[in-house]
Amino acid sequence: MQTLDRDSAGLAAAHEELVEIDRSLRLILRGQPEPPKDEKAWAIHGTRLRRHNERRRLKAQIPVIRDLIRRRQDLWAVYNDRARPYLSHKGLPDLPREVLGIILSQYDTNGPDRDYTEPVPNRGRDIVQDIQSIRLSCRQLKEEASRLLVPHVSIEMTTDSMEHLEKVIAHPFIGPGVKCLRLILPYYPSEMADSRVVFKQVQIRRQIRLWERTYQPEYFVEDLQVKLDRAYAAYKELHKQQEEMKQSLGESLAQLIRRMPGITQLEIYDEPVTGGLKILGWNASQSPTSGKKLNTSLDFYKDVMDNLTERYTVPFLKWEDYDYLKGDHVLTMEDVGFVRKLLVYLGTAGIKLTRLLIKPSAPKDLSDFKRDDDEKTALQALAENLQHFHFSTGIQKENKLRSGKELTAVSSFMSPLSRMPNLQALAVDFEGMMKARARCTHYTPVLSQTPQRPLKKLALHYVNIKGPTFGTFLANLNSSLDLVIYKCKMVDGTWRELMDTMKELADPARPSGKRLRVLEFTFPSGAEVDSLGSKHFGHIFGWGGGSGRLTGNGEERLSLARAYVLHKCNVVENPLSTPSIVQNLTSD
Repeated sequence: MQTLDRDSAGLAAAHEELVEIDRSLRLILRGQPEPPKDEKAWAIHGTRLRRHNERRRLKAQIPVIRDLIRRRQDLWAVYNDRARPYLSHKGLPDLPREVLGIILSQYDTNGPDRDYTEPVPNRGRDIVQDIQSIRLSCRQLKEEASRLLVPHVSIEMTTDSMEHLEKVIAHPFIGPGVKCLRLILPYYPSEMADSRVVFKQVQIRRQIRLWERTYQPEYFVEDLQVKLDRAYAAYKELHKQQEEMKQSLGESLAQLIRRMPGITQLEIYDEPVTGGLKILGWNASQSPTSGKKLNTSLDFYKDVMDNLTERYTVPFLKWEDYDYLKGDHVLTMEDVGFVRKLLVYLGTAGIKLTRLLIKPSAPKDLSDFKRDDDEKTALQALAENLQHFHFSTGIQKENKLRSGKELTAVSSFMSPLSRMPNLQALAVDFEGMMKARARCTHYTPVLSQTPQRPLKKLALHYVNIKGPTFGTFLANLNSSLDLVIYKCKMVDGTWRELMDTMKELADPARPSGKRLRVLEFTFPSGAEVDSLGSKHFGHIFGWGGGSGRLTGNGEERLSLARAYVLHKCNVVENPLSTPSIVQNLTSD
């Protein structure tokens, strides 16, 4: 017992010192010089002076940072060494391998997913540190815990990224734990690679600020030109790798997934996803354009300091960035069709996915999602075992109404993927199809009405709903369903009728295995609710957290409409049934 008490005290002391070291490092990196007393001089020369002083300050602090990091590493070694007795007292190393795998799998490496539409790639720091500590306890636990370190790997359209993926997969302990591939598809337009002038135009439009042109003319004219010339050479190389990868990526992924049957999940983005764990000298959250690989903590802090003076890097464009050039130059967009062709290739190659997420920003044109009959067969083969499907068109930044051709293309692409018999979670986000402050009225989500489907989670964002059809779909489900409705529009039927249907299906008297759970029901639209006015709308749907927000079980704040559907807060009459209820709510 004395040994355990002594170890506990040592662990607490080491933890306090680690916290203090981290705080010191943050203060060094985030510290700012004090402004001079002459406010007028600071307004004219402050930006230049601040940057100059910041460089000198950080350069002088490098030895201090190096010592802090070394001490940090020593403390972690002591911390992990003293934590071992607690694991051995639990008897974990003596358990069978299968039991160990079940216990360690309880570590949540993805985080909560409340509405099933927002992936949470950031893994908690405490979880990662716990897994690393378990790996240091004994060889048997190291093998089992190593499988939890890298559940997903990011792939970018570069040679280095594919080499990194091969290293992770080849690792005897970490490789078998990879379950998900994250395909990052930033866009390197050919127009910028073919013309230095076009490249500089885009770069200046994206990164030059007004104060730099006004107060730093010599920096703008001289230093910027050098940085852009250097960045252009790197950009051409990245564009070359992108074009080569487009020709071989499908075959490479198919071969890799055949070697690693545990990989059954694919996520597609158009920018690097934050989070992840640095492993094998490469950080999954690192920008593909930084041109540097981080190997140690000291390198990381030095890289941060270098970036303070290196403003202009190689730009990658997201799908929504097609409008950076105006006039004679237009940036083409090909990645929409590339995604469709890639998935078709994987389906033709016999790959089966259990989870598919497509979440880029809103592209210029969605027409390339259009597929033919042969591609439909390949997509159905790919999704034969699909359990989770999330499709998002991103957030549209232009005041643009999508054409019927684009909507038809998206519908044809989604249809074979969203109708699979094993689907358990479906999330649809069509915000990228909406004109500002308006709704496109000629699209309805593709929802199968077969009652055999084991759908358990459904999230609809910015989707047009046909009330009678959707109510029939909900009633035909033979299992419980978690439902999210956010900024959806009623284009056929009424919300009042649909709310009555949902209330019936959410009745607490129904068996829990066949009960509807409405997790979110906010900002609906359509002629029925648009005519209420903002004040009445807020009372019913809780706009702004006003008087329409009620306290349910467990102190949960509910809107009046959701409380009615869920049989809570003694709301027994449909808030949309009679105008008199709305009138009573608005009276003081």
